[in-house]
Amino acid sequence: MHIEPLPPLNTLIAFECVARYGNISRAAEELNLTQSATSRQILQLEEMLGCKLFNRTQRRVLLTPRGEIYAVQVRQQLAALSHATAEVMGWNGLPQVTIACTSAMASLWLAPRLSALHLVWPDMQIRMKISDNFADMRTSEFDLAIFYLHDAPAKFQASALFDEICYPMCAPDFLKRLDPSAPPEALLQHMLLIQDDPQREWTGWSDWFASQGVPAFVPRQTWRANNYPFLVQAALRGDGILLGWEGMVQDLLNRGELVAAHPGKLAANGKCYLLTPEDRYIKPIVRQVISWLQNNQ
Repeated sequence: MHIEPLPPLNTLIAFECVARYGNISRAAEELNLTQSATSRQILQLEEMLGCKLFNRTQRRVLLTPRGEIYAVQVRQQLAALSHATAEVMGWNGLPQVTIACTSAMASLWLAPRLSALHLVWPDMQIRMKISDNFADMRTSEFDLAIFYLHDAPAKFQASALFDEICYPMCAPDFLKRLDPSAPPEALLQHMLLIQDDPQREWTGWSDWFASQGVPAFVPRQTWRANNYPFLVQAALRGDGILLGWEGMVQDLLNRGELVAAHPGKLAANGKCYLLTPEDRYIKPIVRQVISWLQNNQ
């Protein structure tokens, strides 16, 4: 089957937006791009087509006759593509955001905020994609991802939600068993709740002890699990000491349900990132959700 040439989808979206506004700055704002990036996409499309689509003036960009015809066709095809996508996704016309994150992020940090978010946008529909390995995610599966990572990944727009600050935490009743003046290695004599993370994206107990000058990590008693929320619940019940990621369990700290079991804190290299795919058009509702989450940590 002969396939006709097809421009990159992002250049067509940029073209439609600039054609609609007649202004590159306003289009760039809607697309969440810089003005220069939007201009480059238009130039890329014009170079591929071999013709000018706009005449540039000091204040506006005006469609050429050929650009006017193309704009109508592109708008129709984008609308048809959007409709087909909505049918596959089961979209019912209400604003919808698909969020990818780990099970820990979903249950400990995001769930209570989604409840508050629902009060702001009661008609917005949320779809969750839960995965404990960011590398397993496909960009087509989500609008927004929230993950702890050592570094911001390539091909994503990334903004740090909070830094990775770790320290031992426990229930207030468990804290009574601990000597506040004891050295950090004294914690090795107590039950430690350990996250099994083969990806090693998250900082672990051995990292924290090393930061406190204790190179040998040989705990006497441990509970291990590959599910962080399970370990948090064990800590809340007073079963042991959790290595807590401050940002993720901030709500529990604020309510006094978890307290510091030792004053030593480790500010690791990782961060919790809000991630959106660079090759995707970011819907205005997604940008609004990102802004809301950043302001409601």
